Amino acid sequence: MRASALILGLLVFLLASSALAAETLSLLPDALEGWDSSRDSARLDREFTHYDVTRVDDHFAWEFALRDGSFADVFAHQPVPREFGAIELRVRNRGAALNLALKLRDANGSEWSVPPVPLEADSDWRRVRFPREDWGVASWSTDRDGRLDFPATPLAVIAFGVSAGHEYALDIAGIEAVLPDRPILRLTRLMAPTRARPEQRVTVYFEGQLSGPPLTDVAEVTLEDDAGHTVALPLAAPRGDVPVGEPFRGRAVGVIPRYAFAGDYAVHVRIGEARVVLDGRSAEGGLARVRIEQRDTVGTVATVEDYQGTPTLHIDGQPLAGMTYMAYGPSLEVFRDFAEEGVRLFSFSATPTESGYGLARTAWTAPDTYDFSQMDERALMVLEACPDAYFFPRIYVHAPAWWSEAHPDDLVIEELADGTRQVFIHSGGKPAPSWASEPWRRDTIRGIERLVRHIEASPYADRVLGYHIASGTTEEWMMWGANEGSWVDYSSANLAKFREWLRAKYGTDEALRRAWRDGSASLATAELPTRAERERCDLGYLRDPASEGPVIDFTLYNSWMVADSIRTLAAATKRIAGGDRLVGVFYGYLLQLIAEPRMQNAGHLALDEVLACPDVDFLTSPTSYMFRDPGSGTSHFMSLTGSVRHAGKLWFDENDIRTSLAPGEVGSWGKQASIEGDILQQNRELGNVIASGVAQWWFDVGQNRYDDPVLMARIGELREAAERALEYDRAPADEVAFIVDGPSLAYASVGAPLTAWLLREQIPQAARMGAPVGWYTLDDVAKLPPKRMYVFLNAWAPNAAQRAAIEALRSDGRVLVFVGPAGVYREGALDPTAMGDLVGMDIGWSTEPAMLRCEAEGLSYGAGQAFGPVAYPDDGEAEVLARMPDGRAGLAVRDHGDWLSVHSAAPALPAALLRQLAERAGVHLYTEEAIVWASRGLLSVNVDQGGTRLIQLPRPATVVDLVTGETLGVDVAELALDIADRDTRILGLR
Repeated sequence: MRASALILGLLVFLLASSALAAETLSLLPDALEGWDSSRDSARLDREFTHYDVTRVDDHFAWEFALRDGSFADVFAHQPVPREFGAIELRVRNRGAALNLALKLRDANGSEWSVPPVPLEADSDWRRVRFPREDWGVASWSTDRDGRLDFPATPLAVIAFGVSAGHEYALDIAGIEAVLPDRPILRLTRLMAPTRARPEQRVTVYFEGQLSGPPLTDVAEVTLEDDAGHTVALPLAAPRGDVPVGEPFRGRAVGVIPRYAFAGDYAVHVRIGEARVVLDGRSAEGGLARVRIEQRDTVGTVATVEDYQGTPTLHIDGQPLAGMTYMAYGPSLEVFRDFAEEGVRLFSFSATPTESGYGLARTAWTAPDTYDFSQMDERALMVLEACPDAYFFPRIYVHAPAWWSEAHPDDLVIEELADGTRQVFIHSGGKPAPSWASEPWRRDTIRGIERLVRHIEASPYADRVLGYHIASGTTEEWMMWGANEGSWVDYSSANLAKFREWLRAKYGTDEALRRAWRDGSASLATAELPTRAERERCDLGYLRDPASEGPVIDFTLYNSWMVADSIRTLAAATKRIAGGDRLVGVFYGYLLQLIAEPRMQNAGHLALDEVLACPDVDFLTSPTSYMFRDPGSGTSHFMSLTGSVRHAGKLWFDENDIRTSLAPGEVGSWGKQASIEGDILQQNRELGNVIASGVAQWWFDVGQNRYDDPVLMARIGELREAAERALEYDRAPADEVAFIVDGPSLAYASVGAPLTAWLLREQIPQAARMGAPVGWYTLDDVAKLPPKRMYVFLNAWAPNAAQRAAIEALRSDGRVLVFVGPAGVYREGALDPTAMGDLVGMDIGWSTEPAMLRCEAEGLSYGAGQAFGPVAYPDDGEAEVLARMPDGRAGLAVRDHGDWLSVHSAAPALPAALLRQLAERAGVHLYTEEAIVWASRGLLSVNVDQGGTRLIQLPRPATVVDLVTGETLGVDVAELALDIADRDTRILGLR
């Protein structure tokens, strides 16, 4: 009897153990490529003295030392497919003590984490278990439904409690998800349709019995095809109403989505992740088949055309303001938030080949194998949130690791300070392809073609407006290594392309020898200038072509090559996708990459080249990272958007100003302390966007968030204001042109510090002169409708045609303002006598550094340190208005009767001086002590301090507040406008 009881007890124990048995799923990457820091090299250098993940026998070694910060993490890109009971790590801590934690990004983009576990230094292996019940929404994230949605990826291993001055070394031999054993759903009957169409209502009936309690809240019937596309039909009764151990009948009812893919779909019944059996046989492969037909798509035509005087996005002939939301971390809830506020345009990360920052899954997985499933997932997420949405994916072009291994001569090479050269390593430990490489260009175009063909065959083809092509440092077509301070590209591919460029420019060896003052120079043997040669500058902040011709040429070539890469890919994309799809790029950061090596090394000096490309429809940049604080700063775009508009291109402002909801310190990236501050930021930014006639997108970069009802409501109001503005005259109203010449910067030292004052500090002063100003390239002077006043900030090396265009402005009472050594280079040579010919007054020249400041009663401006060479007014017929500290003339004007020449030796002309010169030129001034952006029928005014501002209009008009819709005046020539402290008013004028 006792033996029988023991046997029975053992049998019960074994059965119970079997019921509780769980399977495990390895989440440990198979190879080193499965790990990622999710940081580019610049961020790694900023945060760590070293950071490495290596393969050692049967485990991975993660070693790092902090330079700054209090945590570190590493990402494993193995998805967790379904609910788990725990995640376990097998680790060994060979370094300093730390606190170990994990985080997961779920299918909707929310991040979940667990409390950290202390991990002392120990030479022994140990297991660390993180039970499912300990997981919750991370403090830095949100989750609307409070549910961890699967599949979840990536998994991050986090080290908290770490600090600078210590070495950390964590070995990871295993990561496992413990998946609880699933109950069995035994079906005896199933009825499902055999065919269905998009937007058709369908019903699936079934009968069966569930062996045990469900593990999750999932209760639905899904239709799944072999490509991974899924249609979910919810059960008419919730999971909690499904009886356990008793026969029951189920019914799932739903509508086939409008954007369902065509195909044969397997029918699955999913209740709490139960294993499904039909008539005693496993039904893991499906219970039945349903053929779904695909919706008919009508080709959408997306164009940029003139509307009300400015380039405007059009969809099927209808103009749109271009108010868009862009997501690094796509989230159904956030897409819905913006859709509810009327946003209908969206963008997200994708790639036809390889994403450089882990923002999208690798698409080109093998030489002739492409996987665009994530493109489909993200497109359908947008359309689930907003069925009438349009979108343009940001497609990053890089190269997969296997391609780089096969093309060693086509990889970017950097030169170190000691002259040695090595393969440049980009984000994620990967080398970067040289944009000069013809194999890379060819293969990238092939990838773009495969992506476009995939999209055009999809059910969402008519929702795609075009393609934002991105590459390089931070996606922005800055040369590889720009943020890391690397000096590139010394690859054989780039050398060959440089020689090709020299051949096109000079034609013969003799011409090259004359230009470089080198009797041995040859087009066939010309070398890339070394890092040391590029770092050297023979004439203070300027270069002498007599000794530095190769460096000047390389700097010009470097930007040409970036522009040529853009042109090549844009032309191919247009050819493949057709003329009814838009193509855009980041480029032309002449008002951001200032006084730092990126000014030349990033390759953004060839704006005219990109603007001349017929295949580029829009350009974009983040809104400038300078001067973001309300009440003291301004809003301005990184490029010369006057020239962008004049070229017929649309400008998209990337509005990535961090909100108070985002992580990070107040003040970083423009972050404010409150929602009220966020609204001030958005009012100012949209004031500039609307009055300047450009488009924009809000952006979740850096985990930026907008999920506050007051903030989202304001975003909706500003979106409506932008739409209202479409019906006003949006033609340019600037009568003052600020001229910046990209090619002239090739004649400056790399990162010339003087440009901090010459360009950067000029921006807020120009904004506050009381009139709208336009920012243009030197090449556009001949093409623009004449302005009343021109300010030439760095016209150092105008060509003959540009000199003639400037001279043609000398009439009609215009004021021409020149700063520094304008025209000092003529026909490729340093020629100080050429300055006077261009400026219209004699200009002195000295190679000795001097304090570039101008002082007079009530006037003081300029640089805060000495620079050389110095170009200063030295004309007996000119009136000296201010002098430099050494007594030489610093600011002078020469009246030629029908035009006024102004020369300033010092940079950063103050707003008060600019106003005086503008009045002399006959420029209409709207107000004083305020920032003004305006088109002919639009006006935005931003103030540092609140109060009433008297606004003088250029002509009588009916004035409407575009945000509230209130009419402020009818047929008025002036207006007393109340503006709150640090705030902005956005007006329409008719």
